[in-house]
Amino acid sequence: MVGRLSAKPYARAVFEIALAQKQLDRWQSDLAEIAQLDKDPKIAAFLEDARIPYAEKLKMLSGIKYKINPLLLNLICLLACKGRLNMLPAIAEEYRLLSDNYLGIARAEVVTATPLDDKNSSILNELLADFTGKTVIINSRVNPEILGGIVVNIEGKQLDGSLTSRLGALKNRVVKVGRDRGINQTE
Repeated sequence: MVGRLSAKPYARAVFEIALAQKQLDRWQSDLAEIAQLDKDPKIAAFLEDARIPYAEKLKMLSGIKYKINPLLLNLICLLACKGRLNMLPAIAEEYRLLSDNYLGIARAEVVTATPLDDKNSSILNELLADFTGKTVIINSRVNPEILGGIVVNIEGKQLDGSLTSRLGALKNRVVKVGRDRGINQTE
């Protein structure tokens, strides 16, 4: 996977264009769809083949199932000519982060041992909105291995209230107390 650092200048340029055109959502959906191009090895090989003229690449891209913004076509061809078409997913993700930040949106990855019901999901959403000061979009998944509680990843922070984490912390405290008292522990 291409590093996000190298995708930032491209994403920033696209974001500035989208902002000027007042089309943040359109660009985000176009980028998300176009980011799938490198998943098709035939299309990626065609676009990255230096022997194929730029005009042919544009013609092929124009024939894709929906109308691509001409400026986005230029970006795709630029990346293809430089052999960097594999950067599209990272550019799309970086663009989404810029757009979310601009719009005051935070995305939370929430892991629970059992599915959240609507009431608890709503309460969690309110708590996270208060915590971040932003509108929160929750992506939840179930992982029975955490035994109970919740793990939240939001804006680069992890809030771990899982039972597994608490039991691990308790074990560490018991071992430390045992060591402090000269008790040998065997695992």
